[in-house]
Amino acid sequence: MKLAEKAKMHYTSLGAIERSEKNATLKNISRLAKALEVEIADLFKSNIGVSRKMELDDIVILLKDKSSKDLRLAKRTIKAMFEK
Repeated sequence: MKLAEKAKMHYTSLGAIERSEKNATLKNISRLAKALEVEIADLFKSNIGVSRKMELDDIVILLKDKSSKDLRLAKRTIKAMFEK
């Protein structure tokens, strides 16, 4: 699910906020925090943690409906990518 949809915002509004063309309202800040499953204060901290969580969430979404066989293949592939 895309962030704007999950936050119940129009994608153009979210894009304008991301590009600093528009300021986020308190309501939108609250919606974004809820959609990202973080506290509002976390949105104002370094975004490294939020970005990491979003990346991990995207991976989970990609794998969510896959078969056990596909999950094992994905696990082996990821493991092989990062082994030294």
